[in-house]
Amino acid sequence: MKTVHILLLAAAFSILTYKGTHGEEIINGKKAKKNSLQYMASVQYKGMHICGGFLINPSYVLSAAHCSRSGLSVVLGTHNIDPKRNDLKRYMVKSVHIHPSYNKSPRNGADIMLLKGDSGGPLVCKGVAVGIVSFNYKNNCKYPNLPNVYTEISAYTDWINKVIKGNA
Repeated sequence: MKTVHILLLAAAFSILTYKGTHGEEIINGKKAKKNSLQYMASVQYKGMHICGGFLINPSYVLSAAHCSRSGLSVVLGTHNIDPKRNDLKRYMVKSVHIHPSYNKSPRNGADIMLLKGDSGGPLVCKGVAVGIVSFNYKNNCKYPNLPNVYTEISAYTDWINKVIKGNA
């Protein structure tokens, strides 16, 4: 558990809001300097961004379980994930570890997964990654007062450590 906390603290030095798929708004934060967030990941399907995630050790990206599908890849270390670029560092996902309590709806909890690469969007508060986007209503004109919902990472640190150590 200590390993995950150290990695999360090391990865999350500044308060930020990851650029989501629906907008570029920064809420209670500041725009990150170009290429300064090397731990941020673009989880992609067929070369297109579908979800965010973040690197928690050299082999694993943490992301939301509702993003899972076969044939995922992860792009790391860039500020621009334009699919037309051919110089992106793309890593194919070797295995997907979805929390056993997840039941295909982020609204029912446990919306968390680990992606193991062949060598992921956190909610960061006061420099610590505390949540993964489960679902949000950004740009939702029909229900503008509905909240964004995050999966609390700390509730799953035991499971994360078991997967990383190969015991899950």
